Amino acid sequence: MTGTSTAANSSILSTTPKTTTPTTPPFVLPNSLQLIENTRCNHDHHCLRRCRAARVHHARIGVGTVIHPKCKIISVGGGPILIGRNNICEEGVTIINNSKNGMVIGDDNLFEVNCYVASKYIGHHNVIEPKAVIGENTTIGDNCVLGAMCTTAPDEVIPSNTVIFGSDNQRRSQRPEAAEERSALHQRHLDYLRETLPKYNHVKRL
Repeated sequence: MTGTSTAANSSILSTTPKTTTPTTPPFVLPNSLQLIENTRCNHDHHCLRRCRAARVHHARIGVGTVIHPKCKIISVGGGPILIGRNNICEEGVTIINNSKNGMVIGDDNLFEVNCYVASKYIGHHNVIEPKAVIGENTTIGDNCVLGAMCTTAPDEVIPSNTVIFGSDNQRRSQRPEAAEERSALHQRHLDYLRETLPKYNHVKRL
């Protein structure tokens, strides 16, 4: 199921420049993350996960996050992956940590079909559209949109409210108010998935 963000984003973009930089990522992770079994997520009972076809390795996933089949959440370098609350990972998403250090993803992010994420830190309320690629050790702030098939450079820092679009990865800023509009769309998306997935798919609640 693809999200409805693409059409909505086009109506809320602004060319007003903004220079806000991301908050310093919390790279010092709780010690408990280091002890998670390699093949088990540390969900609580509210979390929805279509586990049978998803591959999850050395990660902690927050309450309310929905993971579709054929997702891969893998630590190759051995560093833990901490994913926050109410994220949506659609089919074919790859989240990979090639580092020994922690990888942190915040809350209320949407990762659309077949995107690839190798970032160091992602904030809150971001949309990563289909087949987009977030390069190694990239830091992304809050309320950003990475357009379909767009890419970021390794070690790049993307300020909050940035929109990356087009075949040449152009940049512009969007209105801060867009975050509230997108948050409402994201919540409706989550509500739909929570109602629909248990009816038609094998869903494991932990």
